[in-house]
Amino acid sequence: MLLSIIIPVYKVEKYIGKCLASLYDCNASTADYEIIVVNDGTPDRSMDVVYEYAKSRSNITIINQENAGLSMARNAGLKIAQGEYIWFVDSDDWLCHNAIDNVLAAIQSTRFEIYVIPFINWLESKGDSIIEESQLGKYFVIKGSKYLFEGYYNSPAQRFIISHELIKRHKLSFYPDILHEDLEFCPRALYLAERVGFIDEPAYVYRLRAEGSITSNFNRRNFDSLKIAYDQLGKFGETHIKHNDRNYWTAYRSKHLFYFYYKLITSIRQNPDSAELMESYFEYLPLIRRNIRGMLKSKHLKKSQIKDALLISLFPNKAFSYYLKHWQ
Repeated sequence: MLLSIIIPVYKVEKYIGKCLASLYDCNASTADYEIIVVNDGTPDRSMDVVYEYAKSRSNITIINQENAGLSMARNAGLKIAQGEYIWFVDSDDWLCHNAIDNVLAAIQSTRFEIYVIPFINWLESKGDSIIEESQLGKYFVIKGSKYLFEGYYNSPAQRFIISHELIKRHKLSFYPDILHEDLEFCPRALYLAERVGFIDEPAYVYRLRAEGSITSNFNRRNFDSLKIAYDQLGKFGETHIKHNDRNYWTAYRSKHLFYFYYKLITSIRQNPDSAELMESYFEYLPLIRRNIRGMLKSKHLKKSQIKDALLISLFPNKAFSYYLKHWQ
């Protein structure tokens, strides 16, 4: 079997049918791919839809577990996956027409360790879509560390179709019980891959939900999860990053703190009376300031980002006041 598609399910009753239908919108034989649905203790009727599909499809396997979060649901799917490649698909997204045909054709002709696919970003609030441009040509191949350090897309996990052998060889899994688990998992997988290839046809429709998604509303748990991901990447750097790549890894890891700081500021702007968010800001500001030097090692920073980094480092109070008013 060539491909295992792992789909966690939790409170997606109105989305899961479209997702599952798209997995059969192709000409591929069901013998070439399997679908592993992980019921993460969903309290709604999502699984009724899944079981209805499973009645007439022989390549659907269902795992039922108590609610443990996205990381553990994906890990549960990994434990039983039989495919040579793994694709993590979210249950509120869907695949493009013939996406599986195109992916299987790429695997059969090239056998890279990771394939990168362009997204179609679906803006739920507007009912509109934005098609990403492929960053490189069809089946173009690049070393994983170079891909990571050159500033190409590095998340979410749905963007990547990953060799099962690579996952097993390096015992890769998602860190349990955190949000933003992709920011911790994907860089490790990419760095360890020798051959990363690009598929130029969009294959995945990524739903940008106005409400209810992890990224739509940030709170203390979001920031604690980002901190855990940051720390785990630091531990990975100590054990796996080659000496010549250390500065690049430091810059890559530190650059994520811009996202961290940006989300803190925008969350405080949206919830100016939140004592929890202000507590997070003052707790994590020293971490951000300590790592400004690491950020500046990145060759992909824009001039405006360099200015932001210096302002945050030298005048944190003025930076806070300024960005609270002007940072969009």
